[in-house]
Amino acid sequence: MNKQSLILLSVILTFSSMLVLYNLRSSELRNKAIVSNLLITKEADLGNVHLNSKKEFGISLSNPTKKDFTVAKVYTSCGCTKVVGETAFIIKQGETVNVKVEFDPSSMHQKGDSINHEVYFLVTSPIEKEYKARITGKVI
Repeated sequence: MNKQSLILLSVILTFSSMLVLYNLRSSELRNKAIVSNLLITKEADLGNVHLNSKKEFGISLSNPTKKDFTVAKVYTSCGCTKVVGETAFIIKQGETVNVKVEFDPSSMHQKGDSINHEVYFLVTSPIEKEYKARITGKVI
């Protein structure tokens, strides 16, 4: 075998090895991304809410992964908004959970106020991550 053939074979083998390693790493990263993400309702627009009324709404969390997720705590950014029901639960693989939330503007708002609050979901397993959903609207 001549010198040029050896160099060509060496280049081909090096390139092939790099391609295999790249594909393995890309696959590993894709799997981690899938495991780390719940699908969540990003915003709940309440529209117009009367000052002396309460508005109940839901925020959906879906688990499209093959792992169970532990939600250690669900909490809100304001005392005028509260979680109705469980604030800690497990979302099994393929499951969707609807978390009920209640907004009561009479405790902290006035007519004409914009609603700009958040609901937080603290996930502790299989990864630690906080998700949030915005609550928007107007108090009338």
